[in-house]
Amino acid sequence: MKPLLFSVSRKGYDRDEVNAFLAELDENSRAAEESRDREIKRLAGENDALRSRTASLEEELQTLGNENGSLREQLSRLEGKVAELEEKLAESESAQKPAEPEKAAPTVPKKRVRARRPVPEGKSVIGAFRRMFDNEREV
Repeated sequence: MKPLLFSVSRKGYDRDEVNAFLAELDENSRAAEESRDREIKRLAGENDALRSRTASLEEELQTLGNENGSLREQLSRLEGKVAELEEKLAESESAQKPAEPEKAAPTVPKKRVRARRPVPEGKSVIGAFRRMFDNEREV
């Protein structure tokens, strides 16, 4: 069973308590409605600002899209001109060059090798190989 909000009097509830409670409830309700209305106005203002910003961004995007299209057209025309100039250059170069004879195979320079000396008597073969190896690395 719910507790009673108002004190019980002889003919029901105390009217002054009920009227005071209803007045307070009405005041709280009005304060909540005013707060809600202020918040709705604030959000509507933000929404309008965002819509305005979105519209300006859409216009800017459209402008950039148009510029992009015109730049692509210019690029295409310039690429065509470059291709034409390259063809003309190749034709003029081929017309200016006399027929070249085939080149002979390139000559490879010979590696310089030192003559090997015989191993003197009394010296080790290992020492001779070391000296020979050192001489080859110097070349």
